[in-house]
Amino acid sequence: MLIKAKLLSFKLMVAKTRKPIKKARTNEKKELLNQIKEKYTVEELLKISEKNELKVKASMNKAALLKKIETLSKEKLEEMAKKEEGIIISLKPSKWMIPAVGLIITLVVYYSLTTGSSNTITSGIILTYLTDASCQTCYNVTINEQILTQQYGLTLTTKTYDINSNEGKALISKYDIEKVPTFILTGSELTSETDLINVWAGVGTVENDGAMVFRAPEAISTDFSFKIRDATTGAFIMFEPPETTIGNFMIMEEDVCTENGKPIVYFFGSTSCPHCVWEKPVIGNTTALFASEISYHENMGTQTDLEVFQRYATYNRGSVPFIVIGCQFIRLGSGESMAADEATIKELNKTNPAIISESLSLYDEAISYSELAITAYQNNETIYLDYLDNYTALLQQSSEAIEKLVLTKLICNVTNNMPSSVCNI
Repeated sequence: MLIKAKLLSFKLMVAKTRKPIKKARTNEKKELLNQIKEKYTVEELLKISEKNELKVKASMNKAALLKKIETLSKEKLEEMAKKEEGIIISLKPSKWMIPAVGLIITLVVYYSLTTGSSNTITSGIILTYLTDASCQTCYNVTINEQILTQQYGLTLTTKTYDINSNEGKALISKYDIEKVPTFILTGSELTSETDLINVWAGVGTVENDGAMVFRAPEAISTDFSFKIRDATTGAFIMFEPPETTIGNFMIMEEDVCTENGKPIVYFFGSTSCPHCVWEKPVIGNTTALFASEISYHENMGTQTDLEVFQRYATYNRGSVPFIVIGCQFIRLGSGESMAADEATIKELNKTNPAIISESLSLYDEAISYSELAITAYQNNETIYLDYLDNYTALLQQSSEAIEKLVLTKLICNVTNNMPSSVCNI
């Protein structure tokens, strides 16, 4: 089977309802909580808690969240314990599930397409987490396990070490770890995992001993909630990302980079990356409006401008698509889900209400298909695949116009609003 990901963005829906049970024996609740503990990540529990209007904080660990969830009815706990395999709920997207940074999502529905062969289940691979118990706000590194087991069919034995433990310190020294939380894959059978190895360069390194070290938490942690090692003291400190602006672009404190006196816009992508394929014509058509005012460098599947790409390694170890606008704005990822970015929508609506209104109408239609898809999926109706395709197409169509606005405004910023025919509309 090949596992294909399609994206849905809508509120968590309960598949079935049951008659409430007034009382539940304590041992039954404990058993249900144990099942829930095993099946859900911290991010999933946080989302479920918010759904059920429990008072929780983003900094809570799994134990604290389970205490809150324990107050729910047995009926609710049963529903949670019967979480269907194949549906993953996550606050933070699995961005490196393919060799690119993709759409910002809150729910991923995986489905399989028969190709005449099945996934190879690999055993004998050890997944070692390197965590920091003192960092309550750090992203949940275990989200990667979902990708490794469901996307690549790996069977894993897991271990966890804190960075302050002897084992943790040894791993930091051995593999020169610079960002935590992170994880390390070891095992002789890794050499047969060609699909994983092919995408690994974008998120990690393969060491001399064959270990695969994950080095790009920025590809998972959309809010950059991780620690980075201080070059002077060697201590791990909370990473402070730059401020962001519309379109989730980060603001760099740099002078505008130019070529022949014109600001440079860089696009880095890969032909094997579907998000790059989507973004390429959008940024290409937008930059064409500035033909006489900028120098556009389109790097689709090339090693050109590699030094520029590597300059921003702190924020992006090697994933695509990656956009640099005049060296003052950078973004990792495409604009495929820009219609769902409330902050960007709110800001752009001030100056472009007509375009935003039209885009949001398409977005609302996309959401209606997402609701149809989840219902069909729960009813085991294969038509949910068609609904997913309609959802994706409409979401991207609605996002395209917004992405063009984002790129236009940021490019105008580095060209001092030239040409006026584009920037002063």
